[in-house]
Amino acid sequence: MGLIGPVDRDESSGHRRYPPELLETIEALGCLRSTGMSLADMRVYLRHLDGGDPAEQRDLFARNVERLDAEIARLRVRRDYLRRLKAGLWDARDRGDAAAEERAVDEIRGLLPRLK
Repeated sequence: MGLIGPVDRDESSGHRRYPPELLETIEALGCLRSTGMSLADMRVYLRHLDGGDPAEQRDLFARNVERLDAEIARLRVRRDYLRRLKAGLWDARDRGDAAAEERAVDEIRGLLPRLK
């Protein structure tokens, strides 16, 4: 992925030997990746890590917070779709409540465009 440079290897075992400061960077990159941050943004992060522009780092993280907020909003809509609407639809069918089933179907149709 090209985020870190070459790492020395132990001559006898061939195992990589990571210096402590590089391990910290690798751990930070792992955390950033787990948030869904792109490789391009992680490269920006690394470029500005040592003496870079703090405003660019701030903006980088602010953009990623906005991306996560939008993702969370989409996940909430999907959860609501499953929990309230689909489960409610099948509950109405199980009870034989045609009116409740029709309301659930109407709500599902209204929510479908937001599921994308």
